[in-house]
Amino acid sequence: CFQCGKTGHWKKDCRVTGMFMIELNLALNSSSSWVLDTGCGTNPCNLLQGLRKVRKLGVGHLDLRLGDGSRIIAQAVGMCAVNLCNGYVMTLDPCYFV
Repeated sequence: CFQCGKTGHWKKDCRVTGMFMIELNLALNSSSSWVLDTGCGTNPCNLLQGLRKVRKLGVGHLDLRLGDGSRIIAQAVGMCAVNLCNGYVMTLDPCYFV
C-alpha cells in the first residue's frame, strides 16, 4: 500500500485515511454560500428548498462526521442543482439535508 506502507492491500482499499479540513475567511458570510470539495464523498446542504425529489430519511439512516469529530444526522436526501459562475449547472446527487 502506498498510503500506509503495509502489505496486503492497495492504496484505494486502505483504511488509513487522513481527515482534510480547510478554513475559510470570508468578508461576507452567507448561509447560501457553497464550498465544493472534490474529495468529499457526501454532498450536504442546509436548505430543503433547493432539493428536488426529496425523500425523508429515518433516524440513524445516515450520520456525517464533521472536521471537529462531531456528528450530524441527515434528515432527507434529494438532488440539488448548483449554478456555477461559468454558466454550467452541476447536479449533486445524492445531496443530504443536514
